[in-house]
Amino acid sequence: MTRPRFEWIQLEYGRHTGRFDLPDVDRPVVIAGRNGTGKTTLLEAFLRALYGFSRRKPEERRRLQFRRPWSGKPIEVEVGLRAVDGTRYAVHRDFTTDEVIARDETAGQEVFRGDGNPVGVR
Repeated sequence: MTRPRFEWIQLEYGRHTGRFDLPDVDRPVVIAGRNGTGKTTLLEAFLRALYGFSRRKPEERRRLQFRRPWSGKPIEVEVGLRAVDGTRYAVHRDFTTDEVIARDETAGQEVFRGDGNPVGVR
């Protein structure tokens, strides 16, 4: 049985940059590493790519500011997802503008572009 799953993440998120592909296995994937290597940040990037930050909450505004790189580069995340029916999607979030772009990678077309702020206008 095919299950929905994350397939990859590409990020410019705080001190973390790069693309990480998750193995295509039919069992849980464990993310392991030494303290301070970015395990929690990686999981947060998955979550924030899909749901964003609520800028109305002071603690979330502070967390977003903490993630901004000193270099002035944009803070962006893109995740690859596979739906139950096998369709592959890419969800890209730009944290500077809160714009989200979702693409159906299987059909090669954009399916959503707009405000991704969880408390904004949708």
